[in-house]
Amino acid sequence: MNSHDIIIPMNALNRTKSRLRKVVPKNLHHLIGKLMFAVYLRVITEVSKVESVNIHVITPDPFLHDVFTKASAVSSVYLDEGKDLNELQELMLQKFRPRAIAIVMADLPLLTSTALESFLHQIEAVKPDMAIVPSHDSPPGTSILYLNDFRNFSLQYGMNSYWNHVKQASELNYLIYSCNNFQLSFDIDTWSDLVELGRYLDKITVRSCRCDGGESIEDFLNCLILSLRGHQRIDGDLKKNHGTK
Repeated sequence: MNSHDIIIPMNALNRTKSRLRKVVPKNLHHLIGKLMFAVYLRVITEVSKVESVNIHVITPDPFLHDVFTKASAVSSVYLDEGKDLNELQELMLQKFRPRAIAIVMADLPLLTSTALESFLHQIEAVKPDMAIVPSHDSPPGTSILYLNDFRNFSLQYGMNSYWNHVKQASELNYLIYSCNNFQLSFDIDTWSDLVELGRYLDKITVRSCRCDGGESIEDFLNCLILSLRGHQRIDGDLKKNHGTK
């Protein structure tokens, strides 16, 4: 397989998952950060298993910058200024001209090296100008975005980013490859996502990716949900959203 540059943007742990933070009591926000740290570690671990990839992390979080600077699997780490994701990505893209790049979101807890490697093999076979994996929610966001030539392309992360990216690529007459793979598309944004993640934990290797206290994704997810049982509003949201996807 050819060499691929993979850019993985990571939000700061103390402000990641803003939609979840709006419904979670402030005294439990630290659990969201710990859960996402476990997810970040797993994503890096799985991506690093893919042959011939160069991993580039970009984050506004000094702690994450220090952690991944020391990680042998990561080729480079950039400390940003907490700019808008699209502006930030544009700055990153400039560092890789004229090479093709793939932007992989860090909040993909079910991502596996096998699924990502299959996606990259398809890119090499199809040779598209743009390849994209929509997120599992509706309207779909963008979980993975591959661009062979991004000189005329403007990133449009945000609401409905999948269709906005596809529309722009179509207007540029790009050859587009869209991949629907649940392992690559499942991200964490809502309480129903947390509940659904719990159903898949026994199917993925999470215990191999431990955090600073020895806990795993499973530990933090269970701790977060159990901690919320005493909060009626959140518990009601969990029950209401259970099985809605």
